[in-house]
Amino acid sequence: MSLSKNLRGTLAATAATGIGAAIYGLTHAHAYTVRHRTLYMPAERVYNATPTALCVASDNTQKREANRDSKASQLTLPPQNQHAPSAQLRILHISDAHALARHRNRFEFIASLAAYEPDLIVITGDMFAHSSALSPLRAALAPLADIPGVFVCGSNDYYAPKLKNPFQYLLGPSSRKMVQKSESTPPPKPKARPLPWQDLVQIYEDFGWVNLTNTRAMLPVAGWECHFVGVDDPHIRRDVFPIPHGDKPVPDLHCASETSVLSLHPQLRIGLTHAPYLRILDEMARDNCDLVFAGHTHGGQVCLPGKHLVSNCDIDPQLAAGLFHWPATTSAESPLRDGQLRHTRHGLTELIAKDGAAQANDDMWVQVSAGIGTTTYAPVRTFCPPEAIILDLIVQ
Repeated sequence: MSLSKNLRGTLAATAATGIGAAIYGLTHAHAYTVRHRTLYMPAERVYNATPTALCVASDNTQKREANRDSKASQLTLPPQNQHAPSAQLRILHISDAHALARHRNRFEFIASLAAYEPDLIVITGDMFAHSSALSPLRAALAPLADIPGVFVCGSNDYYAPKLKNPFQYLLGPSSRKMVQKSESTPPPKPKARPLPWQDLVQIYEDFGWVNLTNTRAMLPVAGWECHFVGVDDPHIRRDVFPIPHGDKPVPDLHCASETSVLSLHPQLRIGLTHAPYLRILDEMARDNCDLVFAGHTHGGQVCLPGKHLVSNCDIDPQLAAGLFHWPATTSAESPLRDGQLRHTRHGLTELIAKDGAAQANDDMWVQVSAGIGTTTYAPVRTFCPPEAIILDLIVQ
């Protein structure tokens, strides 16, 4: 009898713990958060020298370091730019809403983001999960329609979600056993129901936002000259990295020369990808990007306190959400914490997982969003609230 009572007590405690965890996960999945991050950009980096002789990407790293060290002290800003309002750029990063028509709170959260008065909207995919969500999603994004924007799509914009074992997520691509893409590796044949992604793209384009699917663009934004490069979703191997226009080498926007003249407008090169695969981040670094935006990871979605378990791609799970510079070096023995600095062979690696600020000198910086939504058939989050991100670029 005593054993039976103990067993019943253990089962009751286990059940209560499970129910409590489920309630917490479901509640946490709707604890919408706006992250506030800041990158301080050196003036000589953004009010850059525009060389008469083109500095190209093939040896950009050496040229950046050598030119900045030797030329930065010789560069002075035009007087009209020293206190210009355009010396600050506010970017709103939205990703992975996975919206269904019933997600009223999610749509209200998206609509509320216009109050932060961003200068640029960046959307990195997986924004809807059913065709019935398109109309309310359009209404939620409408307050942002008059603001310049860029976007790429994700796999779950193309295909509807499928019911599958949620524990497979913990053993999936983040195990680092993903097959690397090669020219001989064809994209997988889709087994899921297609979604009307063309209608989603039409909504974005009706708002005047620029489609960066495997292409490049230049867009003036709040007095800045923004150069963009984007790829389709590498998670389903739709990415084709765009060559420079006219087959010309990619100029390093921040490379000075003896015959340089100062730009009258701050310049920036921004990369977009849905999934932050290593090959894409490395390619964008070679492409001289200053800043890259990505989503896809959901920040791991189900996390332990201070620890991401998975990234759902081949990036280190420690970098499944946050702002960090690239290349980054992490180790399982000494995980990065929010705001921590670590000396690596690439210099200082800094991770801003929540709110914070960093100095952007010569590095490419990557922002991976934990996303606004969840996997449709696993609508829970633990220690990883849904987020949109305000990123302020401030010239020093």
